[in-house]
Amino acid sequence: MSYEEITKNDKQNIFFQCVPFCIERSTLTSPDFVHIHNYHQLTVVTQGSATLVVNNTSCKVSAGSVYVISSYAPHFLEHTDNIEVINILFSLEDLMKYSLSLQQSEGFRSLFIFQASTSFYDRPNNVLMLDYEGIQKVLHLTDSMLKEINNPEPGQDIIIQSYFMILITYLSRTFDLSKEPDQSSYSFYRLTEYINHNFSERFSMEDLTRLSL
Repeated sequence: MSYEEITKNDKQNIFFQCVPFCIERSTLTSPDFVHIHNYHQLTVVTQGSATLVVNNTSCKVSAGSVYVISSYAPHFLEHTDNIEVINILFSLEDLMKYSLSLQQSEGFRSLFIFQASTSFYDRPNNVLMLDYEGIQKVLHLTDSMLKEINNPEPGQDIIIQSYFMILITYLSRTFDLSKEPDQSSYSFYRLTEYINHNFSERFSMEDLTRLSL
């Protein structure tokens, strides 16, 4: 099946060196269309509700929902009800260059690596939920970034990058570790990652069993 692909050039509104290349706030009054893209998408729902469909798996999202869509994952929103979202688009490779010690955080790995790499959106507890105060913090950070995008002054790249990394850190720390993916899903993820990165090497059943534990 073919999907409409949205490219970086279609969405880019940051034209200088920076991890995020697009930050946008939008309101959806009608269902989205199925599409893919070759970058990662961080979405925060600030108002309303909808059904998120990723790889034919669906879950309900509403004000406070935070999720990450990986590159080339077919997705769309349906049953939209006055939903307002913040979308931040970025390359995961670029994010990994700057996240450094944050990569040791269970919240970071759960939200930006595990969630974006698997289809478990049918498990509502695996989607980060922010309270009112959390939504306001996200709005403050994104509004600050949007203000800098329209402020062509020296250092705007540094400010946007800083606000973005503060946002990533805040979301990672906020991710409730009690809502981690179940152990069987995490074991499957580790197993597939090992095979993908070592497909040219020989490995035994003992290796696979060890990784699945």
